[in-house]
Amino acid sequence: MNTNCACSDYDHMELYRRNISRRIRDTQGIQGRLVLIAEHPNKTHSLYKCEVCGQFWQSSYAWNWGGKEYIYKVSPITLEDWTAQPYIQPDQLLIYNAVMSNWYDRNHFTETDEPCRRSGCLHMSLSGLAQCLEHHIEDLQRAHVLPMPPQGRWFSPYVGPEE
Repeated sequence: MNTNCACSDYDHMELYRRNISRRIRDTQGIQGRLVLIAEHPNKTHSLYKCEVCGQFWQSSYAWNWGGKEYIYKVSPITLEDWTAQPYIQPDQLLIYNAVMSNWYDRNHFTETDEPCRRSGCLHMSLSGLAQCLEHHIEDLQRAHVLPMPPQGRWFSPYVGPEE
């Protein structure tokens, strides 16, 4: 049994480039203290656990950092649930949020008194459009003008769209 736990030395990552870069540098040292408990079938994620404190960790590859591996704390999970859907990657959240924030900053929207044209939608349409902001974004994502939201299981401290 490994008695060299350093899990408390590493917090959840705030979504800044420097934090992802730092974690990439620290990953090998962190992994050396953990036990590999599962590898995802698509080979893009691994699940680790600290034998001392029980903390779960997921490793993933940050494509915007040259596909380098990094590891981050995640919530406890069954292997079956994790294999079905690994956790969302902080690096992907960072890039998505940056692109979307830039898009919002460049555009200004005004709601009208007309309802969104989408069936069942209770939001108001935007000036110059026949739909609400949510549906406008969905259309732009389908047309590959805006990125799709990152895929994966949400976990604390990162909050999913449904929360």
